Amino acid sequence: MTNTRNITPISAWTASGQQTVTMFSITDFYNYGFLPFCEGTVTYRLFNTQSESAEELIVGSLQIPSEIVQQWGADDAIIFTYVAQKLGFTIIN
Repeated sequence: MTNTRNITPISAWTASGQQTVTMFSITDFYNYGFLPFCEGTVTYRLFNTQSESAEELIVGSLQIPSEIVQQWGADDAIIFTYVAQKLGFTIIN
């Protein structure tokens, strides 16, 4: 899994104040199964890549519904698309 995606920059509130988010990654996918009605959970990280090095701003998790997990195959795009949609991001890779 290529675990990062660039996004259209957005502004987000962080522990250090208002920041620009330009990239997100999915670093873990757990509690899932491929049987019907099996949900999963992802851990995501939000970054600002406009500085000299990618600065991690926020870490969170999101529940992935079973109908999305059931469609997941060799391509991870469906997971990234779902997470981006739920978090209000537009992927620009």
